[in-house]
Amino acid sequence: MDNIKSGLHTVEQIAPNTYRIDENGAVNCYLAVGKDRALLIDTGCGIGNLKSTVEQITALPVDVVLTHAHCDHAGGVGWYERFFVHEADRAFAYRILSSRLAARTIVRKTASKSDFAKLPFKSKPMPISNGHIFELGGRSISVIHTPGHTRGSIVLLDDKHKIMFTGDDINPFLLMCLPGCTSLKEWLTGGEKILEFSKEYTAYYGHGDGVQTVEQMEKTINYIRDILSSKVKNTFFSKNINYTDNNGDIQIVYDSRKVV
Repeated sequence: MDNIKSGLHTVEQIAPNTYRIDENGAVNCYLAVGKDRALLIDTGCGIGNLKSTVEQITALPVDVVLTHAHCDHAGGVGWYERFFVHEADRAFAYRILSSRLAARTIVRKTASKSDFAKLPFKSKPMPISNGHIFELGGRSISVIHTPGHTRGSIVLLDDKHKIMFTGDDINPFLLMCLPGCTSLKEWLTGGEKILEFSKEYTAYYGHGDGVQTVEQMEKTINYIRDILSSKVKNTFFSKNINYTDNNGDIQIVYDSRKVV
């Protein structure tokens, strides 16, 4: 399949029956297609017609899963009747952070009000936990819980094509300053788990061109270790701290109250 352009979405095939759907250059969704069903991983901010784009790729029934409950990944869930999300991301804070209002706020400079279509469904959340498996027909996608960027952040493993979808949990620009983020110490456990999976799986994340390198993941983890080893303590008052490498390629923005 050649790359296609559909309204505000651009589709790139990244592996057999696997597609990266770029929403207006801001965020990535992914579509994994099996013999019987397809799995849509994240739904962007909700601008443009995501469902129409998906239907150009496959006519199979589609399940929807969120890597985490933030608005740039959950904004388009209303194209579908239900979506799957880790049970830890059903807390009230994540309902606010994943709302359409939040999505409109973060894209107000790059998208107009008319870009937000009226969605057909008040989508029902279906809680999942670590170890859940999506059976697509000749293809299974497994859920691995990696709390950090949110308490319910997950990584999705595709054993057939040795791909993993990491959402925003180990990004080169890693936000650990938002409500609902874990401490850096707790994040590190999940980050190290993702790095271990990278020995077997090729990683794709939620922004940029999607391609995530082992080198970038290693650097991000090492910078978190540097912060933790510097004997930084939690503070009483919140202060966002930006830890960056010399080139600015890796940035970690964290809340001074949530280090250890």
